Amino acid sequence: MLNIRETYAQMGKLSNNLENHGEEEVTAFDIPISGIALTGEEFNALLEDPYADRWLFTDKADLRESNVTRFKPLELIDTFDDALVQMTINEQQFKFAGARIKGVTFEARRGGDVMLSFDVRVRPENDKEILALIGFQNREIKIDVQDAKIAVKGGRKQQELPLATAGENEQREPTHPEELFEKPKRKRAKKNGSGATAH
Repeated sequence: MLNIRETYAQMGKLSNNLENHGEEEVTAFDIPISGIALTGEEFNALLEDPYADRWLFTDKADLRESNVTRFKPLELIDTFDDALVQMTINEQQFKFAGARIKGVTFEARRGGDVMLSFDVRVRPENDKEILALIGFQNREIKIDVQDAKIAVKGGRKQQELPLATAGENEQREPTHPEELFEKPKRKRAKKNGSGATAH
């Protein structure tokens, strides 16, 4: 679960995409959000691990030093669905239900803060809302994210096997490990004239 209390952030440049909803294509917008400073405790809570920040930082004297200064920001493999996102820009509020949060990245900063960035994918309800958002690009905003759930990605469906009826001459695919390898043929022992087996 991803929750971000109402906090200041930077909104970047919007980009539009097409999503397939059944046979219909729907326009969606990705809104880059950056500049959210998390404390170590908030980072741990977000990852649901009380010690997650320990591998990001080393305590030296009174200052926390980042262990990943030579690395690019760390990106979560998870995406989040069904988020309720509220943005406040110049006292104008935008609310989006069912938003997707993706590209969640963390950058460790000297001192112990973790800078959070992500993209919010939304489907604005009307043209006025879209134009207003475009007009507010590259601005400081307030953002609140609630109840974003990790998207569960199902595995590949097993293909249906063809049903062969008795008497068909179709070759069956080997399924048991023993069937994948040809068994070596045993040599029969030769018998000598007395009927005893030759050694």
